[in-house]
Amino acid sequence: MSTTSKIHLKTFFLLFCLGFVITVYSQGSTIGRVTYKETIAKSGQESIVYYYDLFFNNSVSVYEEDLSKTHFGQVISPNSDGTFNVLTVPFRNEPLFVYTSLKERKRIFQIFLLNEKRTIEDKFEKISWELKAEVKEIGSFQCQKATGNFRGRNYTVWFTTKIPVNFGPWKFEGLNGLILEVEEEYGLYHVIATDIDLYTSEPDEVKQKISDYTKISPGLTFKSFLDLLSIHNEKSEKIARSKLSKGQTPMAENHSLWMLEKFEPNLAGNKN
Repeated sequence: MSTTSKIHLKTFFLLFCLGFVITVYSQGSTIGRVTYKETIAKSGQESIVYYYDLFFNNSVSVYEEDLSKTHFGQVISPNSDGTFNVLTVPFRNEPLFVYTSLKERKRIFQIFLLNEKRTIEDKFEKISWELKAEVKEIGSFQCQKATGNFRGRNYTVWFTTKIPVNFGPWKFEGLNGLILEVEEEYGLYHVIATDIDLYTSEPDEVKQKISDYTKISPGLTFKSFLDLLSIHNEKSEKIARSKLSKGQTPMAENHSLWMLEKFEPNLAGNKN
């Protein structure tokens, strides 16, 4: 276990206002754990909040859902025309995750389709980031702004070179520093770091988490996933409509992360 002196935020007022907790063991560290708060929403509809932990070293990251903070069940929100939107977050006893290995150029992620666990080998795609001059503080870290497009959506991110790793939340990576905040251009997706722990050596928790996920083998190729996703969307809408009263609009699982990705027919490439 790594045990060195801690460096805390100097300004309590900043800590209180941002709701940001940080424990830093070494400014030059590239090993750590970051907690992110995710908000997924559409205009005029209820938002859903998730919490994830990012475990990382120089070459591997694991982005894992904290199930203890996930709220399952239905959320019904009224529309101005008297109809209702129904959002269902199905119960699951295993977390969603994204495993990324830069060295192997490999990404594996897990989702649930119709309450069934699916582990998929993702297509590793480079995001063409455009660096901006704007900077801002997130916690005690100065962050630089960058923009990029990932699978059909435009994002603004804030990253810090003070944590020199190429990772970030979900599938965002490829900048010269850890990504601490991401926002989709229409506000559909927003994620921000709330807790950061950095280490001079790999602690048991991070080491074990990375080791566990390194052993996971994908059950589906990316192409098979796209085929299954098409079938899933049709079934989900049919099931949702059958359970609604007159005037209600189905939104079953509309807030799942993969719905952020606008998959194109040729996106699977040559994967079988």
